[in-house]
Amino acid sequence: GELFRLKSKRFSHARFPHDRAQKVRSARRSPKIPVQQALILTVSSVEEGPGGCIKIITSDGLSFFMRSDYLQSVALQDIRSGTCFTEDESDDIVQAGFAFAAERQALSFLNRSEHSRYMLECKLEKKGHAKQAVKKALDLLEGKKLLDDLRFAQAWLHDRLITRAEGPLRLSGELANRGVKRDLID
Repeated sequence: GELFRLKSKRFSHARFPHDRAQKVRSARRSPKIPVQQALILTVSSVEEGPGGCIKIITSDGLSFFMRSDYLQSVALQDIRSGTCFTEDESDDIVQAGFAFAAERQALSFLNRSEHSRYMLECKLEKKGHAKQAVKKALDLLEGKKLLDDLRFAQAWLHDRLITRAEGPLRLSGELANRGVKRDLID
């Protein structure tokens, strides 16, 4: 399952000798805690938002957003107030929520500048999103033409040709390092 870390207070080195500070910091940090092993969701309410976004509020008071495109085993019409889901169905809904979170972060990056799929994968995984959630999110964004390696390559080349004098071999190598496929580069 997904792992979470509780935040810890940091101590300055000035308060403790170096050895003591490290021991105190390590002791204060909480270990990674796995999400409940037997996760069973009971839906308290469901709200539809714009663009196919769905807000789910559980009976525990937790709320999260998801998109029906990410569901694999649960049908959207089955998600309604008062419904209790099995462990597998609950996991499917939660994974859809994680994929939606990765999608939102990816869109945030894409709003700032064009990215290749590889670059977004690296950034999202560095931010703590699971590989499976990232893959689902980027597949959806590519399907909607919001993520496009060819468009990234064209924008990147346009920028580089204006700002630097580099040869075609150097430029194609740089694009390959950014995850753009060779057939798109040629």
